[in-house]
Amino acid sequence: MSQDMLAEKGRFLEGQFFRERDLELLEYLRSQAIENEQPTKSDELQLRNQLAEIAHVHETQVLDELIRVGITAGSFVALTLVPLVRVAWADGAIQDRERAAILQAAATEGITVDSANYRLLEGWLDDRPQPALLEAWRDYAMALARDLDAGSLAAIRRITMDRARRIADSSGGILGLVGRISKEEELALIDLDRAFEKPKELFL
Repeated sequence: MSQDMLAEKGRFLEGQFFRERDLELLEYLRSQAIENEQPTKSDELQLRNQLAEIAHVHETQVLDELIRVGITAGSFVALTLVPLVRVAWADGAIQDRERAAILQAAATEGITVDSANYRLLEGWLDDRPQPALLEAWRDYAMALARDLDAGSLAAIRRITMDRARRIADSSGGILGLVGRISKEEELALIDLDRAFEKPKELFL
């Protein structure tokens, strides 16, 4: 898939994820993006630091591969946070205690209270995501699965899904049932994970 097509999918995902109240943040992330066709080392270092901060990805090879395929900070925020939102809403509703447990678990995952990611996640725990957002996420994840090398894809898949599973595990423990993930949450995790599978035809 060409970088232009991947970028288009990324911008569509951004549009679905960043609501009107978050447009200022999206515009800031876009203003920090690499605009030049031949980015400088300083540009690449800046973006690498952004991507590392968003999801606590620190493997240089993985970050360089993400930059190579043209991922932006905005689309990477959406890529890593939508699974948390999907799992949180898997049961159809979020109770106050469950919401608090999810946010507390997110804080332990590096999504600190004073961060933009925390603000975004908090907003999505108030508003249930529409199917269009989940479809846009799946489409973008599948496009990345096609374009990333196997090692980098495995790293992003592991980081994203492990975090989502820990969030589900934490929210399931609010009634004293530690380690309890509901059937709906488990199905959501399976569905999310499948989006990161490399297309079989690429192995032929």
